Amino acid sequence: MANWYVAKDGNDANSGASWALAKRTIGAATTAAAHLDTVYIASGIYYESVTIVNKSLSLVGVGLAVIDAQGLGSPCVYSSNGYVITATDLIVRNGTYGLQASGAGTKVIATRCQVWNCSVLGIGNDSAWSFAGEVTDCLVVGCPTGIMVVTGQNAWPVNRC
Repeated sequence: MANWYVAKDGNDANSGASWALAKRTIGAATTAAAHLDTVYIASGIYYESVTIVNKSLSLVGVGLAVIDAQGLGSPCVYSSNGYVITATDLIVRNGTYGLQASGAGTKVIATRCQVWNCSVLGIGNDSAWSFAGEVTDCLVVGCPTGIMVVTGQNAWPVNRC
């Protein structure tokens, strides 16, 4: 398991292996990362939609890290097909979805995250076959569906939100 780094003054041509060699976009770091790696995101506003494909990743905000999908018509952070998004200390806003996992076996684990002004869903899974996720110490504001739990028979703890 490796660590990857993203900073507003980074460059996507960098390796992303340290703060000094940080990538500029979260998408470049998540694409480069392998299954079960961690992506650290420095303070700043990142205008992008992040789709995590065929791997489980941890995204960790360092300072005020904001993922803003404004005008993209997309989720802020999305994973599918049996993988896990672990999000910690992030602010996500202005997407169709904030933190979303979709499909059999997927889940979201969100801790100390804020989700603002997403047009459909703040945090959640949208499949009856999703694994149970967990939401702890999160704030969801301005989303028609704040925290959606469609997990069949699985319990989904929502703690101190």
